[in-house]
Amino acid sequence: MANIRPIKDKNGVVNSYQIRVYRGRDVDGKQLKPYSTVWKVPAGMKTARTIEKEVNKFAAIFENECKAGMVSSDKKTFAEYAAYVIELKERDNKHRTVERYKELLERINCVIVNNRK
Repeated sequence: MANIRPIKDKNGVVNSYQIRVYRGRDVDGKQLKPYSTVWKVPAGMKTARTIEKEVNKFAAIFENECKAGMVSSDKKTFAEYAAYVIELKERDNKHRTVERYKELLERINCVIVNNRK
């Protein structure tokens, strides 16, 4: 069952809902970070009943996607994402440009790793 929590703005008006789906526990018994998403209330919806129906429908779909494995649970590091983007760029750009991107990425990754410690 999905957990639905309203998110209010500074005036106390609900403008979105956070939806969280339980992922279970790891081999050590620690609870895994739940799947999470946000559903924003469309501008045209006025009544609380229609908003409630729509958020419940969205939560059910999101929960089914989580159970089917369609939602990613792992987040990429900067280095992994940058390597992915460079791989995409290899299709469109010249060889020398991509090589230069890779050279710069090595320097950037070193600085990020050293600043994280």
